[in-house]
Amino acid sequence: MASFNELESAAIAAFNSGDRERALNLKEDALQAKQFEDLESQALSAFNSGDRDLALDLKDQALSIQKGMTESAFTGIGRGIKAAPVTMAQGLLEIGAAGIDASIGSDYSRGVTESFEEFKKNNDLNPNTAAGEITEEIVAFGLGFIPIAGWLGRAGSVAKAGKIVRPSKSRFLKSAESFGNSKAGRAMLDNRKKLAGTTALAAVGYETLITPDGRATLSDSFDVFPDFLKTEEDLNLSGSAEGGRKLRNKLRSGVEAGVFSLGFDMALPVVGGVARGIGATPVLGDGISALARGTNNAFGLAFNYLGNTVVGEKIGRGYNKYLTASGGVDAKLFEGQEDTIAMNQTARSLAVSYFDKFDKEVSKFIGKTVRPGKKKREIAVARKSLEDYLNGKNPAAFDGYNAEVKASAKRMLDLNAEHQDRILVEVEAEIDRLATPAGLTEILPGDMPVGASLQKLRLEKVRDTIRLNLTGNEQMQTAYLRRRFDVHENPLSFYKNGVDESGEDFVRGLNDIEHFIRQAPEEFGTTADPAAVSSTARNVLYEILGLSGVKEGMSVNDAMKQKVLALKTARNNYVLPGSSKVDLASDMFIERKALIDSSDSLKNLMGMRNDVKESYINTIDDLSRTVGGLKFYRDSAKNVADGGLTMAEDAGMSALANGGRPTFIRLNMNPEDYAQAELTEVGSMARTTKDRAQTLTDLGYVSLGQENPNQVFKGNFGDLSGVYAAPEVYSAITTPGRLGQTVLNEAAALAVQAKGLSQKMAIIPNPLSQVRNILGNIQMIGAQGLLGRDLDFFDTFAMHAANMSNLDDEGMKSMTQLMGEMGLRDSSLIAKTLKDLQEVGKDLTVAGKVSRGAEKLTNLVGNVGGVVPLMQAFEKVYAESDSFFKVMGVLGERSRYGTAIGRVNGLDINNIPDEVKQSFLDAGLVSRLSAGPDSKMTFLDMMSAQAVKETMPMYNRIGNLVRNLDRIPILGNFTSFAAENIRNSANTLSRGMKELGYKVDLDSVAGRDLLEKIGDTGVRDLERSIRGIGSQRLTSYLAVSTALPYAATRASMIATGTTQEEMDAAESLNADYTKGHQLIVLNNDHRGKMQFADQSYVAPFSFVTDPVRAALQAYQEKGILNKSEAEKIASAAFAGLSGYAEPFGSESLFFERLRNALPSDNPIGRGGRTPQGAPIWDDTDDLGTKISRGFTHVMGGFEPAYIREIVTEKNGRIEGGRAFRAATDTPTGTGVQYNAEAELARAITGFTPIELNLRKDFNYKGSEYLNLRSGAKTQASRAIKQNFTSSEDMADAWGGYLDNLYRAQSSMYAKILAARQVGLSDQQIRKELVQKAGLGAAEANIIMRGEFYPGMVSKEVIKEVALEVREDQPRVTERPDYAMLNRLSNERMRQPLSPVPEPEPEVAEGVTASIQSPVEAPIAQAQQVAPAPANPAPTVPAAAPVQQADAGLRQFIPSTLLGDFRNMDIARRLGMGQ
Repeated sequence: MASFNELESAAIAAFNSGDRERALNLKEDALQAKQFEDLESQALSAFNSGDRDLALDLKDQALSIQKGMTESAFTGIGRGIKAAPVTMAQGLLEIGAAGIDASIGSDYSRGVTESFEEFKKNNDLNPNTAAGEITEEIVAFGLGFIPIAGWLGRAGSVAKAGKIVRPSKSRFLKSAESFGNSKAGRAMLDNRKKLAGTTALAAVGYETLITPDGRATLSDSFDVFPDFLKTEEDLNLSGSAEGGRKLRNKLRSGVEAGVFSLGFDMALPVVGGVARGIGATPVLGDGISALARGTNNAFGLAFNYLGNTVVGEKIGRGYNKYLTASGGVDAKLFEGQEDTIAMNQTARSLAVSYFDKFDKEVSKFIGKTVRPGKKKREIAVARKSLEDYLNGKNPAAFDGYNAEVKASAKRMLDLNAEHQDRILVEVEAEIDRLATPAGLTEILPGDMPVGASLQKLRLEKVRDTIRLNLTGNEQMQTAYLRRRFDVHENPLSFYKNGVDESGEDFVRGLNDIEHFIRQAPEEFGTTADPAAVSSTARNVLYEILGLSGVKEGMSVNDAMKQKVLALKTARNNYVLPGSSKVDLASDMFIERKALIDSSDSLKNLMGMRNDVKESYINTIDDLSRTVGGLKFYRDSAKNVADGGLTMAEDAGMSALANGGRPTFIRLNMNPEDYAQAELTEVGSMARTTKDRAQTLTDLGYVSLGQENPNQVFKGNFGDLSGVYAAPEVYSAITTPGRLGQTVLNEAAALAVQAKGLSQKMAIIPNPLSQVRNILGNIQMIGAQGLLGRDLDFFDTFAMHAANMSNLDDEGMKSMTQLMGEMGLRDSSLIAKTLKDLQEVGKDLTVAGKVSRGAEKLTNLVGNVGGVVPLMQAFEKVYAESDSFFKVMGVLGERSRYGTAIGRVNGLDINNIPDEVKQSFLDAGLVSRLSAGPDSKMTFLDMMSAQAVKETMPMYNRIGNLVRNLDRIPILGNFTSFAAENIRNSANTLSRGMKELGYKVDLDSVAGRDLLEKIGDTGVRDLERSIRGIGSQRLTSYLAVSTALPYAATRASMIATGTTQEEMDAAESLNADYTKGHQLIVLNNDHRGKMQFADQSYVAPFSFVTDPVRAALQAYQEKGILNKSEAEKIASAAFAGLSGYAEPFGSESLFFERLRNALPSDNPIGRGGRTPQGAPIWDDTDDLGTKISRGFTHVMGGFEPAYIREIVTEKNGRIEGGRAFRAATDTPTGTGVQYNAEAELARAITGFTPIELNLRKDFNYKGSEYLNLRSGAKTQASRAIKQNFTSSEDMADAWGGYLDNLYRAQSSMYAKILAARQVGLSDQQIRKELVQKAGLGAAEANIIMRGEFYPGMVSKEVIKEVALEVREDQPRVTERPDYAMLNRLSNERMRQPLSPVPEPEPEVAEGVTASIQSPVEAPIAQAQQVAPAPANPAPTVPAAAPVQQADAGLRQFIPSTLLGDFRNMDIARRLGMGQ
């Protein structure tokens, strides 16, 4: 802590330099330091005189002042958080005691207050700083009032609706619904104004209850607030008088809280209304709308013009292919495919949750009825009972269980039946279609082709099986569960493990087959002869096992080796082909062989998987995926004229010839039919089709397989099988190629997995990242103008907090499934991207094992277990919080779009006319008119979901190029997140402009029909409503992305007394990674030490705004150095582009650590140094130490972030983390001290403070300068020493050295000016540069004066050249002209550096050189003497004598915007006016 004299001198220096605001702040600090010194001195005197009680009291007062001056704002915030619950308890007990005192004249309340104050002091809970006091008040208020406001909000929603729409499960919210549905509730809460008023009254009551004694109101501090809210001072009253005073003060605090609550509730809709009103105002809004349309049209014309050129067309296709998620395909195709995938994922999630619910209920039941030692066995029995129950073998399987277990099993059976019913509908529709010969082919009309007959026969068998399952036997229906065998699912592992011919399963399986053959040998093409049966049985068994080669005389072992070799050979390609994204599980309808059904040994031999959970979930997944895929492919296969995406052969080829690009083209016949058809009467057609197929292939079109009658649903692409797809379409509907089994691919996959795992451990299990993710999502919602009390927070939270199987309420369940269908559940960008990286190479041998190991390590599989504790919980919270806010976004968008449409006379949001839909499509607000064929989404749902997908980060919206960049192991950290935020910002602006420019096209048929339907007034109302949404969206985005961060920075500057000049200087001196960031000032001692919080940590749009600010900052800094306009612009452009490129081009976390650990003779190694130069190992270390520390450093990148808080790797060594050091009061090696309060604030706020302490660290700036100076001179000296350098070249090299040195010294001087600006004295600057950094005193002094100090040719260079001359080494310039070189230096000596120093400010007349404090020492009255402490306080020097306040300083005390409170406070401190 600085002394009074130091602060006094600094204040005088600031005042004399013209910086009066800093002088004022330093003066206040000086007065506090003086007060501390006086109290310290008086405490010592009291102790020496034996008045130990007074001494302790004075000591506490002094320490309180000291903490207030030395503790950081973050420490205060942490104390405030800890103190809040105690404050609440204090307020509650005080009001009760004060009420008793006021009633009966007792004095209980004072004792309550003193007890709590003593408790706070003993437990170090006093916040000490202003930031801490504010935090204490906010947290204490929020802890109790947020639930109250939520309760009122829920009651208000019921009161407005007039009924309970979706009953809540909790008693708390049920009580709110009951009140809202009551007469009193409707009277108090049925509109916004009433709700605001009731909430304000609740705030009055709550704040009155919890406010502790001594809490000041704003009226106590600011004159602009009413006097009647000023609190009454404590005048040592007692009894009823004291009780009444406390009650009145508490009520004043309550009234103040109520006023603010009412103001907030009333202002929020007003602000939103103003934002919407700008676009909805008839005159102003029409003008802005016309401007928006003009802007959109201008961009549209520009892109169309560019797209019509050859180069432009290629650029457009490249952009769509690489930078968009759709790859440039038709929106209907892309969105339909995404809908189908989302519906399948939702069905699978529901199956998982149903099974987990079953397990949970079984576990609870068994836990109550079975001894602990038998629990595991009984759970296995319950699962076997479930399998029998689902298969219909034992309908009474759960008779001995409770109702909850039975209900969960029945729910699983019903879900399976529901999906069987859906697939049955598809099967029956396909059978009906095949039964209509005219629709099959144009080539062979009449009888049904053989292939179609086979397909129809297969479908009928499937239909009959499902019907039997659904109708069931006499007791119950039967589930369909797929069987899975290792011989099919994992053949390589199966054949590697081998088949034991002497094993029990082999022998019994063979016997079972023989028994089966004897019953009907003719069906197997053999006789009843025992030898023939035995031979046939062995061949059948080998065929079942896929070892048909054994039939040809090959041994079993040889056949298996051949199988393994064939499988490995197939995997050895660098890239294996991908598959359809919407995959049809046609193989699940292959007819089951009765032979296998009858033999358990054969099932075991084939590696049948007996996990009923896997079977159940995968069956639901297959059924759902197949149903969705069939509908998706059938919808896409329709002719374009019928709303599909496919063109017939003639129409498609014609469109191609005219410059079109059909999505799909169906040829008249399949390629395998060409040869046969050419010999018939349709030969000419066949030849034409064959030529056209080749043309399509040449254009890049790809055939989607062939129609296959042996498959139930034609082929892998359903109704699209056999059609030709445009190349970009083929890429969009198929998965990328997989890595083949090669050494290079294994290494690449392992590197990508390492990158993903290191990123995952840095983000997911990181409490700070969790907080930042939530804060960022709130800003995302706010940027769309969706923050408000109308958002259904509680229903959304319930939807995400509850397991899907627990959502018994049908409405809530439907909403959950709808959100899943929209693709909003499990859509976390970061979580899904990291999982994607972790699964790269999962099909490879080594990388696959590592992927599965990492999956277990991070606890992604199973409910418990895993090496990393809590990992599953961290991942769930991170992913679910993302989904939560997306659902909130959809509800908000749906609410305001619905309101905009519903307020138009003649429109119904439940039945939106096609004309309105078409107008939205024409305006670009939707990309299609309806969702997929099986979707439950309404048009309003679809439109709202699209808005959220455009404006919030979505995993499935990542562009293909960015997705591939993510997979490069050496580059990029979270590139997808940066790319998505840029996309979200661009889409927010684009969508806002489209909404703002919305206009019904009355020249179109749909526009004229809409005009006829709702009239001119209705059209205008609709336009203005949508424009209002656009205006609100744009205003909110600009506010959240730029205005609010700027306002937070400005507010922090005002609160800490930081001037703009100080802020600019601090930003120039801060670390490079903060360039362009919006910083909040936490502390500023105005003597070179400042503390900041970086808003970019929690600002989702910082990826867009920070590079722009960095560019402006670079432009400004180059201006300070007097650079030319061209240099300033170039520097700004480079800074901006670098900011945008940084997430994509920087080293990945894993690769950076790997480079750090490798030796410098390795092509990529840094020689045991970090990029900042910190050593991991030294060259003098032995090899074992180097390897050990390097390995520790690399592995430190995989340490979970929350564990790093306890123990962490730093530069190859293991040491305590921040939390550990804070708890044990252990400083770091560099002397940094952490404390528990600051760490608590850091964990809760998501901010990590950034400290700029020039008194300790300015020497690093000097060291940076020395490196530049040394590099510049070394380059010039090298030129002088080189044998082939001429005198002219030497002069040029020396001139270049002087120019480089001048730039380095100008930069150093700019930093010196900046250091002075933030309060570092010249004495401190000189100490840092000379004593710590190592500059010469003369050099430092001259640079500090703003003058150039060029160097001379070194003696070492002269000696080296002289030695070469003496040794007769050939030189172009035998004796360099050193005098000429030094003369060049002398000519520039003391040249003014850039920036040119400003003249010294004039010192105001009449200003004395001292700051003085009041005569009276601010100490308490003497109290009773306490016993002497065991450890007396150390002797402290007496305080400096007190002098009269300086009158000259009164003149520059400024007025504030909030009245003259600050003047009055300073006057009191200086003893003025007393």
